[in-house]
Amino acid sequence: MRLEAHGMHYRELNARLRALLAAGAREVEVEGVNGQRYLAAGFRGDGVRLALHGVAGNDLACFMGPGVVVEVRGNAQDGAGNTMGAGKVIIRGRAGDIAGYAMRGGRIFIGGDAGYRVGIHMKAYEDQVPIIVIGGNTGSFLGEYMAGG
Repeated sequence: MRLEAHGMHYRELNARLRALLAAGAREVEVEGVNGQRYLAAGFRGDGVRLALHGVAGNDLACFMGPGVVVEVRGNAQDGAGNTMGAGKVIIRGRAGDIAGYAMRGGRIFIGGDAGYRVGIHMKAYEDQVPIIVIGGNTGSFLGEYMAGG
């Protein structure tokens, strides 16, 4: 399934994504992403895969649950994976500040550089172990206040 996001307000884009998943779609390619925020926020579901082409806005995949893979074929702004509980986020480019903030589980893979305060307040609990892998450099305070992960 393909969706064109160019010029679309983030609320409309998120509503369309939720409707597609509710209708049974499991793989969605989104073209023209340009700073729309909260994409995949709170999403969960077995075998759900979103491919976002462009620049994902703030709080990508925040509160995301199990079974979801989000791949950004571009960059992501601040807060990717904010308070993420499970799932996987792949950012092929650069990620902004506070990626993985307060993660409780799941995995974030950043191909390029990441901003400041990445992975702060990450917390592991029992079988929930958050993981962040960064292919480039980061700003200061990486992993500040971590309690596992």
